[in-house]
Formats: sequence, structure tokens, C-alpha cells
Amino acid sequence: MSTVSSTGEADGREFPRMHAYPSTSRRGIDRLLPRNIQGTLIMLLLIALAPGVLYQAADRYSSFETRRHHEFEDNLEVARSVALVFDRYIKDILHQERAIAAAIASPNPPSIQEVNALLAASANEYRSIDSYSWADIRGRILASSLPSAVGVDIFDRTYFREILGGRDWVVSDLMTGRITGKPIFNVVRGVRDEKGALVGVVMAAVEPGQLGEILGFERRGGGAIVLIDRQGWGVYRYPEIELAWEQRSWGAAVPLIGRALAGEEVSGTVVPVVGGQKLMASYTPIRSIGWLASASRPEAELMDPLVRDTLRDFGSMLLVAAAALLVAMTIARKLTAPLGRLREHALAVGAGELGRRVDIAGPVELEQVATAFNRMAAEIGLREKQRDRAEEDLRLARDGLEIRVQERTAELTKSNEELAAEIAERGRAEAAMRESEGRYRALVETSPDAIALTDLDTNIIMCNPQAALVLGYDAVEALLGRKATELIAPTSLPSVAAAIGTILQKGAVRSVELTLVRKNGKQLPAEVSGALLVDGSGQPSGIIATLRDISERKQAEAAIVRRLAVEEALAAVSSSLARDEAPDLNHVLAILGQVVGACRAYIVEYRNDGKTLDNTYEWCAPGVEPQIHNLQNIEASDFPWWVDKLRRIENIMVADVSRLPVEASRERLILEAQDIKAVAVVPMSSAAGPVGFLGFDETRSAREWPEEDVRLLRTASETLVAYLERKRAKEERLKSVQRLGRALEETIQAVALTIEMRDPYTAGHQRRVAELASAIAREMGLANERVEVVRLAAVAHDIGKISVPAEILSKPGKLSEVEFLLIHGHPKVAYSVLRTIEFPWPIAEIVLQHHERLDGSGYPSHLRGEEILIEARILAVADVVEAMASHRPYRPSLGIDQALKEISDKRGVLYNAEVVDACLRVFKDEGFTWEP
Repeated sequence: MSTVSSTGEADGREFPRMHAYPSTSRRGIDRLLPRNIQGTLIMLLLIALAPGVLYQAADRYSSFETRRHHEFEDNLEVARSVALVFDRYIKDILHQERAIAAAIASPNPPSIQEVNALLAASANEYRSIDSYSWADIRGRILASSLPSAVGVDIFDRTYFREILGGRDWVVSDLMTGRITGKPIFNVVRGVRDEKGALVGVVMAAVEPGQLGEILGFERRGGGAIVLIDRQGWGVYRYPEIELAWEQRSWGAAVPLIGRALAGEEVSGTVVPVVGGQKLMASYTPIRSIGWLASASRPEAELMDPLVRDTLRDFGSMLLVAAAALLVAMTIARKLTAPLGRLREHALAVGAGELGRRVDIAGPVELEQVATAFNRMAAEIGLREKQRDRAEEDLRLARDGLEIRVQERTAELTKSNEELAAEIAERGRAEAAMRESEGRYRALVETSPDAIALTDLDTNIIMCNPQAALVLGYDAVEALLGRKATELIAPTSLPSVAAAIGTILQKGAVRSVELTLVRKNGKQLPAEVSGALLVDGSGQPSGIIATLRDISERKQAEAAIVRRLAVEEALAAVSSSLARDEAPDLNHVLAILGQVVGACRAYIVEYRNDGKTLDNTYEWCAPGVEPQIHNLQNIEASDFPWWVDKLRRIENIMVADVSRLPVEASRERLILEAQDIKAVAVVPMSSAAGPVGFLGFDETRSAREWPEEDVRLLRTASETLVAYLERKRAKEERLKSVQRLGRALEETIQAVALTIEMRDPYTAGHQRRVAELASAIAREMGLANERVEVVRLAAVAHDIGKISVPAEILSKPGKLSEVEFLLIHGHPKVAYSVLRTIEFPWPIAEIVLQHHERLDGSGYPSHLRGEEILIEARILAVADVVEAMASHRPYRPSLGIDQALKEISDKRGVLYNAEVVDACLRVFKDEGFTWEP
């Protein structure tokens, strides 16, 4: 080989050709990689740590979301319970209002004083009700348990307008009471008469601040419940806080409330108007009234522990990452030092120092590069010094041996480092597992819920102390190894089998209600949720279950059902006693006796100024012997202790007859002779004094009489007294009517005979009209008293004709205009005579209106439609039918068929349709004829 000198001549030496290298510019993914070893190692470290960091972040995020989800689910369950309780509370009030409405709208309505008393008694039953009121259809309050409310005008109130618009009942939004000035809401029911026409409203004004005894749901920490009306105003919050009116406007500040008011169950994080602390809240609609129930808990109370744990874990990870980074930088420095020497060697060789060599101890790749450089220098030296080839070969052989030794040494070093790293990593994993297991065990041990772990054969292999406490055992060890099914009531085993099947099929089951058996044998209602456990191969290995004692919830539900039964019984009794027809008091006693669970119910009334007692009504349960026949004309002196208490208006509640006091020894002997074990008696007293008592016997065993039963019996007693007083007054009034009617009839008959002597064509007309009018009134279902009123008015309806000259009454031809005017004046003459007589009914007005017609074409006042009394409308039809069917001086009889055709053709135009229909039934269905 030859080389070329700088002059271009060959001098026998050949230098290596300098190759062109690619541009140093980088493309694509190369731009993302560091350009030095230290940066590359750091990037690799970050890439290795990234999955762990991402996994930890995902796990923490999942924990956050799981905790939030469970909290929202719990809040929603509480909100639903609040909605259910409040809905039943509203229905309780509506039941009470229905009973009040039935009394007010009865055909024989009570006086304003009686209504005030009824409203006051109803208001006293609920602490949360500020007042009960009764208003007419003009919106004027006529009666109230709050005297200052009488006369207040509610016509402009939205809830009143809704009732006028056809609603049966309405619950208003929160408002300021016009009397008390306090925030209230009203529960309003429309009151309708027997024809369905609205006659007024009964309303209960509820003060939200008194709802605590109904909605006092205790929650952990800062948890709260809230009621919100249709406008988004906060009605009630428990625990209670003082709220100004402007602080109750929650709908505008919390968008979730708007969605919930639209009928959607929603949950989310909100910032309330008061306090400013973020809350995790759930809202559910109370669909019957359009309100919302909400349950919430401060977000910080739930999330702060998770945030602290997360910060602690990420801090640990940062420490590990910092240590790893320090190790990477140390390794990088050990790599970059040999590379620096290699660079210096390359530059020296390039400058012509062919005898220079570089020795690098480090990774095999660097050693290989160094070898390549050394070989390159050696080859150049061989070309320059052919004579040194042998020595150079020996040196190269020696260097190759060293390189192989170094490579093997590097491989062993690397293997040892990897083994040490694997051992360290395994140690860290085991430590983390022990730490996680400790946290899990602490969580289980301190959980307020009972937690148990079973195998697939339901053998208990682990449980927490709360499980032992719930089941009545002193230690956890007493449960380990036992079958879980041994702790479950037989009636719940099918539900448990179905739940286990669901867990094995779907992996979990939630909120299964069942009955547990405690160590002492007593049964305990519980709610259970469970999930399937799997082993490392993914196969089912057991079941983990959480149990929660729901005794208090079941007791609350039973109390609500009991209260509803009591309220329904009161409503049924009030409704039965409010009707005009005579109610079956034995049926009323059956309702009361069955509700309180008594064996016998009865009414005893005083006779002979309280000297004797009569058992007037009685109901007995099946198999219980009646006593009514043994309790007639009993001397009151035989029951001195008993009668003395009742005359002082005291209740007698005896849980065990055998334990009556000594002073009641006579009563104890009499009760034991009737096999009575317990007795409850409440006095029946009117304004005039005691009238008797209402009693309930228990013949099976001694028993307590709950306060709810006492309240029921007291209210029933007052209702029965009111009915009996009304019944006696009605009987006295009817007797008075009959006496007055006989006297009036005798007087009117005398006048009628005088008229008939002057007008023989109308002889017997008033009597026949009276017969037909009475028959029509009975057919229409009017009460006996009103039928008698119709008959009396009919007997007297033409006495005004005594002022008309006899020649006009019997004139056979057409009457002149003046004669018509005289005839048309007879209702006014009759009115002027009858109005001087003091009747308890509008007899004079009925007679005055008997020639009025529905379209206003009648006389003397041209009244229309409902302006005419119903009795006058009956009398008008009877008068026309009798007149057309009888002879008159100006025409012969037209016959009954023509008379019925006349009223049929003018039905709804001149004559009331209901009256016409009743008249047609009287003739066609019942075969009515006049007595001769």
C-alpha cells in the first residue's frame, strides 16, 4: 500500500479514509429522548415508576369515588325515609281534616261554637300544628282554634285559589303567617256538601319549627336533613338552626334543587346559603305534594381522612423515587467518566497519536468501543511498522483475554445487582402487604357495622367485635367455626338461600332484610349486604357480609302504622256519627274495640239524674260473652270509686284488675266476676254535665293501655257525646216541629176551609198539594224533619188567597189585568201572615217563593235557579200537577198525564230537574194517588 504526500506524491504510507457521517439533526421519536446517558437513565427510571404512580393515583381516585358513591347512597336512603315519614304526617293531617269536613258539611251542621271546639280539640293533638281554621268560599275565616284568626281574609292566597280551581287538597309553600308573623305552611282540604259543591275549606297551619318530634333523624357528625317546598324555600332543617327569611332561599343558590323539583332524585356536592361549607347532599321528591326531602353531610368530614392518607402514600412514593434518582445519577456518573476518556482517546488518535491506548472498566459495550478504537490504532501502527507485527499481535491477544475476563466479570456483577434488586423489591412488597393488612384489620375491628367472613359452606371464619355484640355474645371466639345459618330464624332461611344464590351468580347482594337469633333466643331484625370473595386463581373462596341492626327502624314503622290505624278509626267513627241517618253505634264500638285490641267495648249512660246506669250499646269479640243484659238499671252507688272518678272527668286505665286499690274493692269483685283482667274507661260529659262513659274490657290477660289508645278513646268519647247530644236535640226539635205543625195545621185548616167555602173549586187543594209535595221530598232523600217542613209549607201555601175576592177566585172567564195582579199578590199576603210566627225553618219564605220559576219568569220576585229554596221548588211542581189534574171554574181537569207532560216538557227550564224526576217516579214507579 502507498500513501500520497501533501505534494501529491506517493510515500509508501496509507492513512484511513475519513468517512462522511449523517447529520446530527434528529427526527421523529428521537427528539423525545435525552442526548446523554444521565438523562436517559432518569427517563427510564421515570418510565419504570410511572405505572406504580398511575396505579396508586387510580386506586386513590377509585377510593374517593367509592366513598362518595356510598355517602350519596346513604344520604338518598335517609332522604327517602324523611320523605316517607313527612308524607304520612301530611296524610295524618288530611285524615283529621276529612273528619272535620264531614262534620261541618253534614246536613245538620254544628254551630260556630261547636266548630271552634272541634278545631281546638284537633289542634291540641299535634304540637306542630299552630291552628286549625274553617273558611267559607269567599275566603273569610269563620272559625278557628286560634281566636285571633277569625275574620282574616285568605282569598288571595295561592292555596285557596287552587282549591277553588278543583283540587281536593293542597299543601302550600312556606309563607309568613298573617296572625303570628312566623314562617308556616298550610295543609288545606276543600269541604263539599252532599251534592259535591264546594262550601269552604278546612286548613291546618303548621309551624315548621315544631316538626322535630316527627323528623328528628339523628345523623353522625355534621349530617343534616332538610325539607324544601315547591319554590325552593327551606322549610325545615334538623338539627335546627336559626334562619332569617332570606337565608331560606336555597333553590336559586343550589342548581340541584331545581332538577329535584322537576321530579328527579339527584345527588351532588353543593355550597349552602348558610355556613359556606361544602356539603355532599342527596335530594328526593315528595311526589304527593311536590316538595323535596334532603340529607347531607359536610364533604370535609368524609374526604379529609382520605386526603391525608393519599398525601402520606404519595410522600412515601416521592421518597422512594428520590432514592432511585440518586442511584441512577450515581450510575450515570460511573458511565460518563469512561466515555470521557474514550472521547479523549479518539481525539488523540485522530491527531496522529497512534501509539496511545485507552483502558475502560465498565459496561461491556463501552469496553467493546474502546477495543475497536485500540484495534483501529493498532492497524494503523501495523501499516506504519511492519516490523512490529509480531509484538503487536501478542499485545492484542493479551488485550483480548483481558476483555473476555472483564466481560464475564461484568455479567456476573450485573446478575448479582439484579438479584439484589429483586430481593429488595420483594421485601418492600411484603412490607406494603403487611401495612395494608393492618389497615384493613383496624377498619374491620372498629366498624360500627357487624362484619363476618364465611366459607362457601357458611362456616364463620372471621368476624369483628360488633358482630358478637349484635348477636349477644361476649367474645368473637364464640362465633368462630359456627354455621351462620344457626344464627338465623327459620322464617328467614329461604331469603338467606336466595341471597347466597344471588351472590354466587352476580357477585354481591344489597340490603336483604332477615331475622337473626341472639344468644338469649330473642329475635332481632337486621339488614344484610354481602359480596363474593375469590382466591388468587379467580375461584370463589367465601362470602363477606355486613349486618346492621334495624330494630329502631322497624319500631318506628310499626308506630307509624299504629298511628295511621288510630287516625283511620277516628275518621271512620267521626264520619259514621256525622251522617244524618241514625248510625249503628254497635258498629262504631266494633271499630274502636278492634283498633285497641279489646275483647269488649260498650257505652253506659246515666239515668234518673245519675242515680242508675244502663248499658245501652255493646260490641264483643268472637267467643266473648255479652254483658249488656246484666248491666241494666244498675245502682250508681254500687260503683262508688268508679263513679266518683268519672264525675271528676278522670280516665280510668286499669292494666291489672287484681291490683286495684283497696278503695276500689267493690269494683274489683264485680269485674273479676265478669272475668275481666284489664279495663279502660273514659268519661262522656257534655256542657250540662256527665252523661255516661265509654268502656273497653280485656278478658284474656292483664295489659297496658298505650297513650295512643287513651287519646283515641278520649276523642271517640267526645265525638259520641256530641252525637248523642245532637240526637237528643234533634228528637226534641222534631217533637217541637210536630207540636207546632199540629197547631199550625189546625189554624191553617181553619183558614183553608174559609177559602174553600169562598172558592169551592179549590176545595182540598192545599191538602192534596201537601200529600204530593211530601211524597216528592221523601223520594229525593230529604231528612224527615225537612219533609215535615215541606208538608207544613204546602198546607199553608195558598192562605194568601183570603185577600182575593171570592168572585175573582171562582170567575169562569178570562181575568182582567187588575184581577191577575190581585191573584199574583197572594204569596206576599201569605208571607206577611206567616212571618209573624216564629218558626225554626223558613216556612214563610217557602210559601213566598212557590210561584217562582227557574228562568225568572215566576212571581212575585222573579228569582232564578239556586236563588229559590229547594222546598219552594218542590212545592211549585206539586202545585202545578195538582192544579192541572183538578177542575177549575175556567176549564175542566186536564188529567194527570197532561200535568206530568207539562212538567216533563219544562224540566230544567221552569221546574227543577231533580224535583221533576222525583215526581215522575212517585207516580210511575210508586203508583201515587191522592187520598179521597
